[in-house]
Amino acid sequence: MTGPPPGLGWPLDPDGLEAMCDRLEAALRAAGPDPEPVACDVAGAPATLRTIEALARMALVCRRCGRRMRLARPSPALAALVRLTGLAHVLRG
Repeated sequence: MTGPPPGLGWPLDPDGLEAMCDRLEAALRAAGPDPEPVACDVAGAPATLRTIEALARMALVCRRCGRRMRLARPSPALAALVRLTGLAHVLRG
């Protein structure tokens, strides 16, 4: 899988995070093994801790499925917040 699974991107419905993680896991398991990281388009995502929480949860789903996740098009503010929270090694941009 070279692009994001359906529903992996922004805008994110904060109340729908659990459902989005479920869809992500189903899509990754259906796709099977792939050495390429899952791209998450975060253009327009706000640089907030809620965004960081969502990204961390999605990255965990990817890891459970044997995949990595990378951020596509993060804003400078979001990239800085990712580094500040210590998640830069998990969410490679």
